[in-house]
Amino acid sequence: MVIKGELINSVFVQVWSYMEVKSARLTFLIEPSVKNTFEKICASEGLKPSEVARSLIEDFVSNDNFRSLVQTKHC
Repeated sequence: MVIKGELINSVFVQVWSYMEVKSARLTFLIEPSVKNTFEKICASEGLKPSEVARSLIEDFVSNDNFRSLVQTKHC
């Protein structure tokens, strides 16, 4: 979201512009104990589990070592 402000006739007007964000859903199963531990760790750090999972996946995908491993195994 982008917020722009302008002074028009001595009144400050804010214009909100929503940038369209394309996203995809990824669903997977993990052990309940792992999920509970993950959620507790995230909560203790003040983070949402989805934010942490997204960040971990983005780091994994951008890591050159993992990319070459995936290309080698043709996953």
